[in-house]
Amino acid sequence: MEIIDAPLGCLNIPLPRCIRKLVKVPPVPIYNPCDEHVLNLIRNFGWKYGRHKNEIQKACDLATGYSDLVVILERPARNHNYSPDFNKFVADCRTLDAVDKLIKFATNKTRSIRTVSVFDALSLKPNEYDERPTNDECYSLVEKMLTIKKPKVVICCWSDRNAKCSNRFVGRFIGGGVGRQPIRVDVDIEWGPVVIRSFHPATAVCYRPYNPDYQILLTYHFIAAFLELAISVATDPEHESDPALALDQLPTCLALLPIADTELSHGIEEPLWLEQINTRSKSSIKKKEKSSYEYAEAYSRAFDIIYNILGEGRTQIIGLKNPNDAIYLLLQRLKCSTYENGSTEISKLYLLWQEYFKCHPNYEWGLDLLIDIANKQEWIDPRDGYRDDSRGYSTDDMVEALEKLQID
Repeated sequence: MEIIDAPLGCLNIPLPRCIRKLVKVPPVPIYNPCDEHVLNLIRNFGWKYGRHKNEIQKACDLATGYSDLVVILERPARNHNYSPDFNKFVADCRTLDAVDKLIKFATNKTRSIRTVSVFDALSLKPNEYDERPTNDECYSLVEKMLTIKKPKVVICCWSDRNAKCSNRFVGRFIGGGVGRQPIRVDVDIEWGPVVIRSFHPATAVCYRPYNPDYQILLTYHFIAAFLELAISVATDPEHESDPALALDQLPTCLALLPIADTELSHGIEEPLWLEQINTRSKSSIKKKEKSSYEYAEAYSRAFDIIYNILGEGRTQIIGLKNPNDAIYLLLQRLKCSTYENGSTEISKLYLLWQEYFKCHPNYEWGLDLLIDIANKQEWIDPRDGYRDDSRGYSTDDMVEALEKLQID
């Protein structure tokens, strides 16, 4: 079996091979001397509206990363503590912590939230009902920041559902929401960035924490963004001075590039397994899902998942009075099985085990077992590993092409 040089999981779930093999180290970013102008914009904006110096500083810290790729969130959390250092500030916020983990996974731990610019669409406005600054003033600030940074790729993780955006420029950078298509959009402005239309990380880590589909979608969005960045850099004439990135290092046959048409394009085809995840997520987002369980309910749900994996009913398993003993025996049976039906059910079980079985005497063993099983899965769901050549290049093709470009 091919060895994959990528982290074993992202956010709270282990990941199958079809996702992990997409991870590639992105090109080395180049410092933009104009970045300081962005920080001055934030400082002046914060001072104008009387924001605390610590709040202003944290907004600057988030925006101080390289200009090649920008992540746009919606607004600061109302309950932020701005006093700690930046590392603790990020770790204490589930959204920012998720963004940091997504960046690290998608870049094979070569980038982090410290080296990627993160903006809020409604910067320094944690309360939507605050009169100052106005929404329009916040959107105007984002427009100026983007115009200065000129990112090649923007991951848009926000919507204007609660703060209508009338700024036509910023409106092109609104996220797509869960399961919306297309994910990738070319923006027709001066420097021609690519937008990855995603959704807010809180959806996955706060509001739907036991549904792995949302975490998988977010993970793919960030991987796709950095793959787009790699293609953009490799085909940018401005990088000719760098032998590793020069255009004469491109394949002589442009067909080797996973492009959408005959011109140099940043277009990539989405992997075929993504469609099923998109459809499922778009359907489930309309339904109410629990963000927490009672312990008895969590145990019962875990039992149901394992029975489903093993293809058995509860009556087929010898009942034990101690649920810890019963679930341990079931996990032993899972370990001895030849399960190859994808990572989804394993991830669901892992999320429950991680949160509700910490007092189980075999807790660490259970975590390691589920990680190992999930990582050995080729796909997310059963029978989604086929390829339809009529759809053109897949993301797998793009990874192979990037390897030929030698842009590490």
